[in-house]
Amino acid sequence: MTYVLVAAVIAVVVFMFIFGRGGVSSCKKLPRLIMYKLIYSDTHSGTKGEEDAYRGILYSPKYDLQGKPDMIYRHRLTGNIIIVEIKSGNCDWPHEGDMLQVGTYMLIVEDIYLKRPKKAYILYKNNCFVVRNTHSLRNDVLDTAQRMRDMLITGEEEPNASFANCRHCVCDGTVCEFSQGE
Repeated sequence: MTYVLVAAVIAVVVFMFIFGRGGVSSCKKLPRLIMYKLIYSDTHSGTKGEEDAYRGILYSPKYDLQGKPDMIYRHRLTGNIIIVEIKSGNCDWPHEGDMLQVGTYMLIVEDIYLKRPKKAYILYKNNCFVVRNTHSLRNDVLDTAQRMRDMLITGEEEPNASFANCRHCVCDGTVCEFSQGE
């Protein structure tokens, strides 16, 4: 019995190490998506007669969310869907806002295409990250969306000020009462 418990703990630790923190892991570059077909792109015009499939804002009535992912691919055999989001800057680890953005796209795509994406890719100039569609990410997206809706109604929001959240903010050292700068 003790060996089984020890083996289970080791398996959990290895699983967490392999998949990184919070369902995010680094990859060297976007894998070749040979068996995937591009089904949506906010920049690609599509082939003749398919233009509408590639453009426009995607809207999820179930979650009342909308967005424009950079690319959505569908596997030709399994139907699995992968979202690819391209960022213009460099990054050593995905920003929280970027994670919420792809999490939002995962919810929208699930509602529209009736297939839950297992993962998405965030491509920065210097890194590529795989973001798994975890319950934690989904809950973070839904909680954030609800807080934003509440803020639109009340005009108030509880600040989430901290060094990590504020160090790159454009308001740091200016008008913000939570500013870390001088």
